[in-house]
Amino acid sequence: MGDVDSIKIGIMPCVLMHDPLDCVKRAPVLEEAGFDDLWEADHFLPFHHTNAHCANCAVTLEAYLSATKRVTCGSMVTCPTIRFHPAEVALTYATLALYHPGRVALALGAGEAINEKACTGIWPSPKERVERLEEAVRLIKKCWTATDYFTFKGKYYNTFFFLHDKPKTSIPLYIAAGGPKTARIAGKYGEGIITGFEDITNKVIINNFERSAREVGKDPSKIKKIAYILVSYHPDIEKALKIPRRSITAMVPGWLDIMDPRIIESNASIINDEAIINTNLIAITTEELIKGIEKTINSGANYVILEDNSPEPYLSLKVFKNNLLPYFQDK
Repeated sequence: MGDVDSIKIGIMPCVLMHDPLDCVKRAPVLEEAGFDDLWEADHFLPFHHTNAHCANCAVTLEAYLSATKRVTCGSMVTCPTIRFHPAEVALTYATLALYHPGRVALALGAGEAINEKACTGIWPSPKERVERLEEAVRLIKKCWTATDYFTFKGKYYNTFFFLHDKPKTSIPLYIAAGGPKTARIAGKYGEGIITGFEDITNKVIINNFERSAREVGKDPSKIKKIAYILVSYHPDIEKALKIPRRSITAMVPGWLDIMDPRIIESNASIINDEAIINTNLIAITTEELIKGIEKTINSGANYVILEDNSPEPYLSLKVFKNNLLPYFQDK
């Protein structure tokens, strides 16, 4: 990934909303278009049921990496605490980075019931999920850096391990933060933070992130502040709203604790268009698309990741290539 002094733009082809085979087909075209990185969702189940898709993240990233030559590819985001053991996550991404040096990234989060509970039946309290995340991050870093066999004894994980085949380049690790506790974990352990950069929430999250980074001797200005944007482009507003309308989650009460995509989809169906527009970047013109991303950058982000929920991804790709990316490259 690039220097934080310049704005970088990555994209998620999104195997939750589009055919995974087509996402892999689009990967080299997205690279050629000029995106800096490709990301993909790490899900056990999708957020909705109707016309939904889902594919294993690590396998999909290998397909993206094999189909491209330059871009970094990463998860958005992996929960390394319940469905996956943190040491196994460390091994999986170290292996990807061994095969594709300098082109693998890992983003971590505290999890969602739709993935963790649906797979294991386990869904701890928010406090425990955050504690598990911090311990998992420490274990993953230990796996990547230990020079001999080690025993890790934590509150939640007791692991004996040694990574024999280490990648030649380090793997950047980012933490998704929706609140002050995870923001502090990102500042302490991560190479960057991922958040939504909403006006009010952003101040609390970023302040905690920067304070935590300073406490361990990091310069916050040198760390990536990544904005994750749900985007849907189409000249027809009804078509632009099509996928966001059935898959919106953030406005569904208690969505984080719901493990059935059908329930989330049913609850989302009562949310009005105005609310969807306020929580997604819905654009019917290139100007709206650019304006929405500039607003996020002006809020403090130095890296933007677009989850492409457009109904016609090849149409949005054309606009990204011919208009959006050249605009920001020129600036």
